[in-house]
Amino acid sequence: TMQRVAWKDGKTAETSTVERLAWRVADLAFVRGLAAMRDIGPSLLRLREGVPFARLAPAAGWRVDAGGALAVSEDGRVVFDQIPLYAPADRAREAKDWVAHRNWAQTQDNQFRRHALLLGAWGARPLESTLARAFYIPVELVYEPLPGDIHVLGPWPVEKEDSRLMVDTVFDEDAEEQARTGEIDLARTFEPAGLAGTITWATTLASETNGFVDLKRIPLIQANKFGTHYMVAHLPRKAAGPAVMKFGLEWRGKVWVNGEEVLVTYDGKAKPDSHVVPIKLRKGDNVISFKTGNGRNGNFIWCNVSNEDKPIGPELEAYIDKASKGSLYWSENGGFDPFLFIYW
Repeated sequence: TMQRVAWKDGKTAETSTVERLAWRVADLAFVRGLAAMRDIGPSLLRLREGVPFARLAPAAGWRVDAGGALAVSEDGRVVFDQIPLYAPADRAREAKDWVAHRNWAQTQDNQFRRHALLLGAWGARPLESTLARAFYIPVELVYEPLPGDIHVLGPWPVEKEDSRLMVDTVFDEDAEEQARTGEIDLARTFEPAGLAGTITWATTLASETNGFVDLKRIPLIQANKFGTHYMVAHLPRKAAGPAVMKFGLEWRGKVWVNGEEVLVTYDGKAKPDSHVVPIKLRKGDNVISFKTGNGRNGNFIWCNVSNEDKPIGPELEAYIDKASKGSLYWSENGGFDPFLFIYW
């Protein structure tokens, strides 16, 4: 992980809480052997006058090369370029030498730029959101409908369109708990009061491409004017992390994610993005569950969740590879230079 690391008392390495881009290697000799790293140290920045250069001393858990400019930790972290460029910039400002201050401040900026290009030479990529800002392209999450079968249980008929009755009433404790947790029993039969027949979780629907799920396709639900229903869907994830869910319905309901209630609404507004809800997903299977009460105009929901592999739209794809290439030296970047003002 590229992080800010400081040597304390020449013996202990402390990693700050400010995380940078991810990149790990294991062998110090490999790092030193990279073409871009052979001149690591003061010469990397082509400084025109002397600046402090803190040579790295041995520290527990770290291997330091002979020149004191590179260190690799036991878990593969790399430290390089211990040059405090802010120091000469501060000295020039205190001396009111504004030309020198400007030059040193620009050199400090160039250090970040060259580090970015260095990482690009190693195969790292800029964050799409940062690159989007550089090109003034709006960052928009890519949303996709829930995959696979959505199990449906309902209806529990009610006599009138009463939002709080439909959402707040626990018509069957077992059904509500199965819905909340996603641990549904396909063999279990339910007999809602006022319903001419029995229901099970075996009934399934699928989302349309826009996330629309139409409960009226189920005959028993279509035959009852007002009622409450449960739905359970599963969403796989390759890694744990935050996501965003866009949700709308006709007309009231609640949503659980992995058993935790994330939304209750008595006013669905019947729009695909009526509710934009930040959620936390775990690695592997995630349970997305719903309890809905239909309105007089229909019985449906929309649900779309941000895709973990597509944090932004396709507009930036053409720039990604290009933005990871360039020379460490200003004079050789005659055209496109993504790191001139935006650093990652």
